[in-house]
Formats: sequence, structure tokens, C-alpha cells
Amino acid sequence: MRKVLGRSAVAIVAFLAVSGAAVAVGAPATGRSTSMVVRMPAGATVARVEIPEPAGVIRLLRVVAPGATRVKVSGVIPGLAGVSIAVPQDRRINAETCSRHGSTTACNEQEEACPMPPATWHFRVRKVAGPAGQIRIDFVVGSEHSA
Repeated sequence: MRKVLGRSAVAIVAFLAVSGAAVAVGAPATGRSTSMVVRMPAGATVARVEIPEPAGVIRLLRVVAPGATRVKVSGVIPGLAGVSIAVPQDRRINAETCSRHGSTTACNEQEEACPMPPATWHFRVRKVAGPAGQIRIDFVVGSEHSA
């Protein structure tokens, strides 16, 4: 599905849901993985996307962005829960949860296994600076009993 978002930014979002699969690049996580790819122009911009998720626990939140990109991703179930992750603001700072892979930086956030009801998550991708390019967000929701 492709969708043009908001007047503050022209962003194209693609969704890929893979049932029962772990996502690549980094920490192992089992569950339903939803990956969003947001194409953003150079400079500062904001995109908003919604993702329906089944009941379960959040296992992982990951963002992969081009080098020299500063971005923060926040997701909420309004009035109930929230998650967020950011790519470091300074290239010299290598955050504990981030690693560089060629021309991209990947940051992982393991989440506390707190049970969530089925709901639509509202994600906000706030790009503060950086080149035009794709920003990928991986969101893994698993059952309460998955490792």
C-alpha cells in the first residue's frame, strides 16, 4: 500500500506484515513483525502512520536510517501505551543500542513484555535533519509466551 502523507512532508509509506517471523539486523525477536518504510525528503519533516496490531506484548522497536540522519520515532496506543526510539544526534556518539552498517545506522529498543490489547498504534516519524532517503521502522509484537 502506498500513501502520500500530510502537508508538512511528502512521505511515501509502505507496509509489510510478516506473521511469525523475526526481523533482520540485530536482536532476535519472535512475533508478528510489521515493517514500515517511510521515504522522506532532505531536511526536517514529519510523517504519521497507523498500524493495527493484534493483542500481545511488544518485543522490539527498531529504526534504520541513512547515515547523518537524525530521527525520532514515537508510537502510541492513545491513552494506554507508548514506545519511542531515536537515531543518535551526533555521528561520533555510538549509542549502546545502535550500530552502523555501511551507509546506514540501525537502533534497537527492547521493550518490557507488558500485555497490550488489540489496537491501532499511531506512529510519528520526526526527521530533524539529514539527506533524503528511506527510514525503516520494525515493530515486533509477540504472544505473552514467546521468548
